[in-house]
Amino acid sequence: EVLLAPAGVDLLDLARRNRRSLAGERTPIAGVPLGELRERAQTEILPLARRYSAAMDVGAVPEGDLLLATGHQPVFPHPGIWVKYLLLDRLAGKGHTGLVVIVDSDAMEPAGVDVPSFASSLVERRHEILRSVGPEEPYETQPPPTEDEWARFLDRVDQHIRTVPEAEIREPWQEFLRLPRPSVSSFTAFLTALRRRYEGPRGYLDAPVSAIAESEAFRRFFLHIA
Repeated sequence: EVLLAPAGVDLLDLARRNRRSLAGERTPIAGVPLGELRERAQTEILPLARRYSAAMDVGAVPEGDLLLATGHQPVFPHPGIWVKYLLLDRLAGKGHTGLVVIVDSDAMEPAGVDVPSFASSLVERRHEILRSVGPEEPYETQPPPTEDEWARFLDRVDQHIRTVPEAEIREPWQEFLRLPRPSVSSFTAFLTALRRRYEGPRGYLDAPVSAIAESEAFRRFFLHIA
């Protein structure tokens, strides 16, 4: 289930009201009325997101009425991040299009996971890092993990998980280990493919900022700010 605060907010009704209020907005953005720029952005970005998502083998996502979006950096998602994607999937399932914008333009933080370990008499939280880079290096410049890099990371995590007595934790981990290693060209796509394969079929699309930034609508928005 989902905790929504403040309670009583109909997110779909809110999105419809936003669309109505902005559809006729004439504020110029680099010479294009905002309402028109919104339409152009959707026309450019949704096909891009469909191509990107298709490469992840996540299945077809039908056209929808509203466009609902959320996003985050390309990391191993903890529950506070993942709940946004699952809520988006639930809302998209009511006849709408969901879009997760992957913020690969940000400076990369150490990519790792927190895992439980019962190596001692008390449960401990251990942190294992897949990759760490220098300061101010964006995610979008990073290649995917090598086979050896990935195998060593999985082995380190496995050393902790196998000490956990609860099968409810060990069995999903074993399921994750059986997933095929993504054959992709970037670190961002690697983590995205892992997440989508583990989730199973979901009704939303993914698109990285680095790709969206190539669209005309994005560049007009940037030029307006500049």
